[in-house]
Amino acid sequence: MFGPNSATLATCDPIGVHHLHDKLCAIKEDAKRAISYGRASGTTTSWTIWSDFCLSLSCDPLLHDIDDPMPLLQIFAARYRVGTLAPSQSAVRSRTVEDALHAVGQTLASMGYPDPCLQASG
Repeated sequence: MFGPNSATLATCDPIGVHHLHDKLCAIKEDAKRAISYGRASGTTTSWTIWSDFCLSLSCDPLLHDIDDPMPLLQIFAARYRVGTLAPSQSAVRSRTVEDALHAVGQTLASMGYPDPCLQASG
């Protein structure tokens, strides 16, 4: 989301920018409240599982020392799918694996690192 000094808003009327900024802040807060406790908890759980998985392989969960994280993500996904890494310890649906990978990518992105699940083009 862009801030009050964003180039996107540079040509707008300052009063309009102020109102837009207030509205964008409200939208952001509404989005935070819309995330259920279960969803937030699932994201935390996925990150914990990812961190433990990486540490068990002597890899940095932040992927600093990994040139191509794709094989690591694929192994994580495969083990999650069959239940080796899933919280239930039983096989899960592909959508559950997708959610776990998305949670890992979004957690990295929220810390300022690139989301390894995205292509370089975004």
